[in-house]
Amino acid sequence: MLVRRQVDAVFYERLSRILRIVIPSVRSKEASLLALHSLFLVLRTLLSLYVASLDGSIVSALVRAQPRQFVWRIFLWMAVAVPATYTNSMLTYMQSKLGEFV
Repeated sequence: MLVRRQVDAVFYERLSRILRIVIPSVRSKEASLLALHSLFLVLRTLLSLYVASLDGSIVSALVRAQPRQFVWRIFLWMAVAVPATYTNSMLTYMQSKLGEFV
């Protein structure tokens, strides 16, 4: 059975109050960290999609016995590992910094 919930003005007022506490102003340190954290989440998603695609092409080159393409794609995979590692490290760092505000 589907239960529909109504969102009323009281909900939006409470949400607004909470957001004003969490993000005091658009130019605050909290807002900057939250925006940067969101940017790194999007970047990690894009890198994950690229790595998944690259994994598929590596397997394809291996199965089709194309050693030159296989080695090139392995090289690309290793090259992508550097920004992916940095992105994951920055996400961990941002989460710890955002946790300090709690």
